[in-house]
Amino acid sequence: MQLVNREFVYSAKYVIKTDDRSMTGHQVLSGATLVGPHPFPSYYATFVLFGDSDANAFMKQPTIDQDEENGSVWVATATWSPIKGEEESDEHTSREDPLLRPVIYSREWEEIQIPVEKGWNKEELPGIERDAETLGPIENAAGQEPSTPIMKSKRIPVMIAEKNYATLAEIDAIEQTYGDTLNNATYATYAKGECCFRGINASKPKYEGGKRYYTGTIRVACQRGGWDYEMVNRGWKYLDGDELKEAQVLDPTTNEKVPVAEPVNLELDGSETPAGQTGKIINYRHRPYTNFGALGV
Repeated sequence: MQLVNREFVYSAKYVIKTDDRSMTGHQVLSGATLVGPHPFPSYYATFVLFGDSDANAFMKQPTIDQDEENGSVWVATATWSPIKGEEESDEHTSREDPLLRPVIYSREWEEIQIPVEKGWNKEELPGIERDAETLGPIENAAGQEPSTPIMKSKRIPVMIAEKNYATLAEIDAIEQTYGDTLNNATYATYAKGECCFRGINASKPKYEGGKRYYTGTIRVACQRGGWDYEMVNRGWKYLDGDELKEAQVLDPTTNEKVPVAEPVNLELDGSETPAGQTGKIINYRHRPYTNFGALGV
């Protein structure tokens, strides 16, 4: 054990005996990780030896030499040290098939604008019989809603998944299938319709292990409650039975009915909402559903 720049570094030597002198050093190390009582540590295993352990030190520097006099005997050295400035995607060896590596997950945040429809009034509004600190529609003291929507920012999580693909065609097919769609069933703890596929990007071609491949980066934005467009159900006309009529109001001066100066709230059957009641919301889904479970991430 050594203390180098405030970091503990460990090393241990293993004597490995084989039955086949023609084995390569890589074959010997690979086989030695599977036998006991003291197997050689696998790549990126944390330090554990004779009752001592360090979860911050990882085995990433193995060496092995064949005995010059006895070719069936090998001496291997394992070195454990902390990982500095490396990502999970770096924890592989050049002999591994890049297309078989596990998906690497990370997280980003996306900011969207949403309308503010309700709030707590801090002052009492006696004209519309609304006590202070009452949760309800945002409206003035006369019960009128603002003509310009009030918007606020909302941060939502975006799941990032990096996966290797053999061809660009595979990545293009994913975009064509899932682009701007919603999950059709529960996905990553989110209910149906709460995840929106934001797209997949492709890296430049990479070469490793004798293979050419591309890393695809998938982004899925997730929002509790879904992505429906919430339309306030109001208009200048309403349904009276099967007849479409102009919305009117009584003019106190002439005592005659005249066209309304602003849209009226409607019920879901198209009839006019009684005075003093809150209008209804119509939810519209404007993205199709797809099976996110087949994404493979």
